[in-house]
Formats: sequence, structure tokens, C-alpha cells
Amino acid sequence: MTEFKTLQFPNTPTGQAQKVKALQHYAANGWRVVSETIAQGKFKGGKACCLFTICPQLAFFAGQGDGIITITLQKDSEPVRITAQPPPLPAKPTPPPLPFSGQLLPTTEQYYRIASNGNDLGELTVTSIRMMLSSGKLTMQDYYLDKNNNAWISLERLSDLN
Repeated sequence: MTEFKTLQFPNTPTGQAQKVKALQHYAANGWRVVSETIAQGKFKGGKACCLFTICPQLAFFAGQGDGIITITLQKDSEPVRITAQPPPLPAKPTPPPLPFSGQLLPTTEQYYRIASNGNDLGELTVTSIRMMLSSGKLTMQDYYLDKNNNAWISLERLSDLN
């Protein structure tokens, strides 16, 4: 959620110093300036009228009041984080089903989780990976999940393919 806060200071040397001090405090707490406006002070009409009655040219010496500096601050409660990552891991990966020929076949072939072009292809056997490499469906620059390090690594570093 985004929060906004508006601060006002007199446009004087003291007001400028107060503004700088306040902005340093708010910046240290995650706030940033989104707008700053300065409104000029109003002409001192009552004083000018009195001076005008003495001499019309004196009315211009009446001056004007101090202006107002208005600052709008913004703070994002939850910062947005953008990171480039391989596809997320599912809760529980399931290997492809084994063919059933009436008896259970023992398998010693290793399964690897494969990702190509940002798509999770799931768990594949080394034989399937080799077939996909030879057909061009995979390249050595695609990735497998190293479960020990929980990191995606290029297939060219997979020792079972060498």
C-alpha cells in the first residue's frame, strides 16, 4: 500500500533549513519526494494602503508576505522486487510412469528436472535428455536442477551426459 504525506514550510531561510532537516529524516525512513511547490506570499495590501495615503510611490515598499513551500512525500509499504529466476519448483515432482508389462522393472536410471526457454519440462531420464538433445528439442545451454545445491545449472555441466 502506498502512503502519502504533505509538509508545509515558510519560504524563508529558517523554513528552508526546517525543510532540509525534515526531508533528511523522512528519506532515512523510506519516504521520497513526489512534488514540491512554492506559492508566493500575498501583497501586504493594508500596509500599502496606509503608505499610499502618505505618498503613492511608497505603496510599493509595503512588500509581500512569506511564501509557502509545500512538499508531498510518498512511501511504499511493500517494496516491489523484480528478479529473473528459473521456473518455480512444484510442491512434489512426479516422475513419468514406468511402462507396465505384467512385472515391475527395476530402474537405475537417474532422473533430472529440466527447464528450457523458461519452461519447466519436469523430470526426465538421462536417455530422454540425450534423445531430446540429438533431436534439437534441448541444447547444452538448457538447465537441470541440482537438488544438492537447489540451483539451476547448465546441461553442459551434467556429468551423466558426458
